Amino acid sequence: MKIKLQTEVLDYARALRAIGQDLAKLVPHSLELEVVDNDYIVRGQTSAPQSPVAENANPSVWQRLQKKVGQREPQQSAPLLLPFERKYTPEDVTRLDETGAARRRGPDKPPEISGMAEKLRMIGRIVEAKSGRLSKIIDDMDSVTVEYYDEQGEFHSEKYSMLALYKIQQDYYGQRGSFKPMDPWRGFDR
Repeated sequence: MKIKLQTEVLDYARALRAIGQDLAKLVPHSLELEVVDNDYIVRGQTSAPQSPVAENANPSVWQRLQKKVGQREPQQSAPLLLPFERKYTPEDVTRLDETGAARRRGPDKPPEISGMAEKLRMIGRIVEAKSGRLSKIIDDMDSVTVEYYDEQGEFHSEKYSMLALYKIQQDYYGQRGSFKPMDPWRGFDR
């Protein structure tokens, strides 16, 4: 499938970093980001907030007695996941980017790739490096799938593990000369 690309190249790295900083507050378990015109539509799932009463409650006499006797506590159920949806316009992205600028680190060391903002930023850099037009990002927190159209309008779908994103990030910052990349696996080749 081919599409005609707009001539404007968007700054995906900046936009996705700003969106990632905003989404980090939700601590998503999964998310899907879709670009529609110049807006970013994000859908995902996040954990239900814990009740402050339940968190601060003292254990009952029965619970304390069970611990003393050595009985097992009931198993915790899986966290309840709630869906969310957000829309970010270009104006929202600019506002979030300006707000987030004060919280960013200096160039002496790269941000943690496991953070939502840096993970999305690296995806933005990958698409920009390929002169692509972003279509969709699917993040299941173990890997990220990015869908984009290249300069010729050809559709591409690529999947990146967290390790692959880490290596791309290290290469990027190494090329910038802001620090010397470290390979944690050096010396472990067999």
